[in-house]
Amino acid sequence: MTGPDRPSNEFLSEAQDVVEELSRNLLELDTQQRAGQQFDPDLLNAAFRAVHSLKGLASLFNANAIAQLSHNLESTLDALRLGKLELGPAALDVLFDSVETFQRMLAAFGEEKAAPVDMDPLLAKILALSGGGEADDANASLAGLDDSILGVLTEYEEHRLRENIRMGRRLFRVHASFDLLAIDVGIEALKGKMKAFGEVITYLPSADASSDDRIDLDILVGSERPLAEIAAGVAEDGVTVYELSGSSGSGGGASAPAPAPAAPRAKAPTPASPAPSPPRMTVEAIEEDEEEEDEDAGGQPTSSAAPVPDDDYADLEAISVRSVSQTVRVDLSRLDHLMNLIGELGVVQANLGGTLDRLRMREGAGDMVRDLQGHLRTMSRKLSLLQQGLLDVRMVPLGQVFDKLARVVRQVGRQAGKDIRLSISGSQTELDKLIVEELSEPLLHMVRNAIDHGIESREERIEAGKPAAGRVDLRAFQRGNRVVIEVEDDGRGMDWRKIRETAIKRSLVTREDAVELGTNEIVDFIFMPGFTTREVATSMSGRGVGMDVVKTNISRLSGMIDVDTELGRGTRFAITLPVTLAIIQALVIETCRQTFCIPLNSVLESIMVRQSDIVTVEGQQVISLRGRTLPLLHLSRMFGLSNDTRFYDPERIYVVIVGLAQHRVGLVVDELVGQQDVVIKPLGAALRSVPGIAGATELGANRTVLLLDVSTLVDEALTRSEVVAAVEAEAAGREEARPHGP
Repeated sequence: MTGPDRPSNEFLSEAQDVVEELSRNLLELDTQQRAGQQFDPDLLNAAFRAVHSLKGLASLFNANAIAQLSHNLESTLDALRLGKLELGPAALDVLFDSVETFQRMLAAFGEEKAAPVDMDPLLAKILALSGGGEADDANASLAGLDDSILGVLTEYEEHRLRENIRMGRRLFRVHASFDLLAIDVGIEALKGKMKAFGEVITYLPSADASSDDRIDLDILVGSERPLAEIAAGVAEDGVTVYELSGSSGSGGGASAPAPAPAAPRAKAPTPASPAPSPPRMTVEAIEEDEEEEDEDAGGQPTSSAAPVPDDDYADLEAISVRSVSQTVRVDLSRLDHLMNLIGELGVVQANLGGTLDRLRMREGAGDMVRDLQGHLRTMSRKLSLLQQGLLDVRMVPLGQVFDKLARVVRQVGRQAGKDIRLSISGSQTELDKLIVEELSEPLLHMVRNAIDHGIESREERIEAGKPAAGRVDLRAFQRGNRVVIEVEDDGRGMDWRKIRETAIKRSLVTREDAVELGTNEIVDFIFMPGFTTREVATSMSGRGVGMDVVKTNISRLSGMIDVDTELGRGTRFAITLPVTLAIIQALVIETCRQTFCIPLNSVLESIMVRQSDIVTVEGQQVISLRGRTLPLLHLSRMFGLSNDTRFYDPERIYVVIVGLAQHRVGLVVDELVGQQDVVIKPLGAALRSVPGIAGATELGANRTVLLLDVSTLVDEALTRSEVVAAVEAEAAGREEARPHGP
């Protein structure tokens, strides 16, 4: 039953969460049913989704019996949420019985000596429930509603629409406009407001988008509240509320009966199987049965489930209460708190080291120094092991993201009419959970661009002598204390000439300056906001926000991105990320006798140059590093510590090369002190507005130093280069316009 290439505990952890979520939803539905309330359709829909997820998960891990039961239960839940079956006590009993059966099956999963769970009795109950009758769901009239709305509703959405009309609710269309980069946040915020007034039935796309960087949606809502009250409750920019015609609430009268539902498929017990023997009743079971009858006489509903044999009571209780998974899931904020405490202990250790140095200067303290030194070494080892252990807890395999991208490749390839072959390697490479979550969106954009922009059509590929199917490779591997993720395709590659012409057309660079740019610098234009070589936007790309989002998100993770492309051969994007952001390794530097820290995950290398290696181009000091022009930024001038342009030692100039997304900048410093693990502390109000400072940290001996914000420093260096170039160009223009004498 165990999948050949997946650990069983991974499946147990995920499946246990799904079953527990299903149980919580059923308990809330049962509470509503017992209180005589109208059940929440979102809860029933969530239960349906949970079982659907469990079916897919079980199929992935070859848990065939669990997948089969999930499939049959999914059909029943679908009929319940569509109103084809009544959600009453009998249906809830079967659903709760299913939860118990799932628990038993999970407990037996992967255990070679465990007897298989007999699910035939439960399947028979599901089959009987499905064919036992249909709900008296009034087929409320939808006359008067716009056909353009009815034509795009799913069967479930149409059912909920009819239910709202039957209950006498009014129907409203809420038109909202969202920023493309913050659509998820905007929709959730608006949904939270609208749920206070009624039921959100569906989201419909709107063609009324005001600009390319916004998305408009029409949201169908059923409510008993008047139009003015709803409009006031959801009032915000870009939101308008309309009441739909034909939804005054009078539609809740008599209507034609609903058509007979199709019975969900279920596996009946095989004829060859012997009929189950009647359960043996115990004294405790009889007493419980009598108590249930007494409760029923008082108006409480009774359970239709058969009594459980006493031999199975102990096992059932253990399975129902005790989790079968040995995995504990912890909120990341708690791990962050523990990591901060470890960082504080590191500062205490450094202070103790300073105290030990001072103690060595005293006479007669030799034995005490040796003992204390031994204890400090032990503390250092244990602290290092504790830090590494906590970091290991935060690590998750990149396969979590790669598996989702595999479905995206299939979907986008079919949408674009292209045959795509996806190759994945290094899915077991681990990263911090926080980084993996933030990495999903950049990788999604890159894969979509590779398929839409990079991979040619079948006809083009055959004509170019390539295989008809395009190839997209996802690779991940460890490189030192960083992880590299590569997205490569074998498509048409990037035409740097076309990129250059587009940049000139969009006034991102002048034609004269563009001629001086190298190929890598031209390709970097694809990361500019709004940049696209597409003349017409499609449903997949062409709005110029994809690669800008990639650059922004990678920068936020202190990562770097490099592009390697060859016309006609394909493109490779390489993302370099720190393994974790929980604790920062910093490079300690000095400039003008002031100490600063630079996050080590943003430092590419440190070099030493001579003053003769530095040249001035358009007012900006630069050096040439492996064929690439690298702008320099003096930290002393950046923070106003000194305006002196001279170097302390013209033959020994330290340059720390930092990278952010696709940009590289050299920071000129006076001394390189060393490396140290640091914990970032927030800044006070006096320093919060100072550009280039990300926070503060302690280095021991009660020394507080500032941590540099690499993102701001890179932007500052690039902005200064552009400003200096613009000023010199303007001065040159005035010089040409000045009349010259004979």
